[in-house]
Amino acid sequence: MDINFWIWMFLIVFMLHNFEEIFTIEYWFNRIYPVTKERIPLYIIQQMEKSKSMTAGQFTIAVFVLFLVVSVLLIISVTTKFYFLFLGANIFFAINIIIHPIQALFLRRYVPGLWTSVVLILPYNLILFKMLYQEDMLDTSMIILSLIVGALFVPLLLLSHKIADLWKQRFT
Repeated sequence: MDINFWIWMFLIVFMLHNFEEIFTIEYWFNRIYPVTKERIPLYIIQQMEKSKSMTAGQFTIAVFVLFLVVSVLLIISVTTKFYFLFLGANIFFAINIIIHPIQALFLRRYVPGLWTSVVLILPYNLILFKMLYQEDMLDTSMIILSLIVGALFVPLLLLSHKIADLWKQRFT
């Protein structure tokens, strides 16, 4: 199957996952988080307390910033065949396969993003990496460059939340 199909499919999976988080984030912080708080280590509680007032609108702004950057990277990937840009974004996003289920197991509760991580992101990545392997597209340089791009998403994620905080201060 064509790599470009999987690149554009990434945007659909990315947005469906984020819709699940957007639709459930406020409910989770208001109803579930207080009940599970005693199961969470103190250093994580300190971080979560900063985020507990996050609104769905605020989270949407953070997702929008990420969506813009990812979209540009995907366009560049398709037009230049620099597929490591796409794979780097995907690797960063694929961390959800691990994070959300571990959070849910640890808390023994649903966490926002759990269902789409298991039902969409995991199968998408299994099929994608099988295809990349079969097409001999995974070489050492592709993997290294992808990991570098993926690592650059950490500051981008932090920046997107900072922009969302500024939006909340300005418009609410």
